[in-house]
Amino acid sequence: MPRKLTLSNTSTDEYRMVAVVSNMRDYRLTFSLNQALDMDFIRYDDLAYTRSGSIMCLYPWFCYQDRQVLTSFYLVGNKHMGGSLIPSVKNADFILLIKNMMDPERIKDCLSKIRSIPNIVTAMEVPLDSVKDLEAFLDTNELHELEQLAGG
Repeated sequence: MPRKLTLSNTSTDEYRMVAVVSNMRDYRLTFSLNQALDMDFIRYDDLAYTRSGSIMCLYPWFCYQDRQVLTSFYLVGNKHMGGSLIPSVKNADFILLIKNMMDPERIKDCLSKIRSIPNIVTAMEVPLDSVKDLEAFLDTNELHELEQLAGG
């Protein structure tokens, strides 16, 4: 039987993940995040993601790039009738993925500001070692980013 080889260039060390619990619609949440965090999330095409053996699901995908500090923020819906995007945080309605922000104080500040938004139940950092199939998700997110931002 031939073996399937995969190559992954994604380093999980450069990422932080925040689970956001809120009953707000995605557009309302991004508006609130933009105001609270002084960002400018833009909606792009939905992220198509297939977990092992299940059907493909589409999740809302927003991106903000802070070019001054070389940090990228991705807000992704976590709920779909076909299942949660990140099953290990199935109670989260949204996932905020942060690339290249290593300063723990900035993360705490972001979490504090997110939690202060009305209609946010909670926001908590997710330990990446607890996320099953993390590399597959990060690879899919990076490919989606390349497709969306290269065309725009």
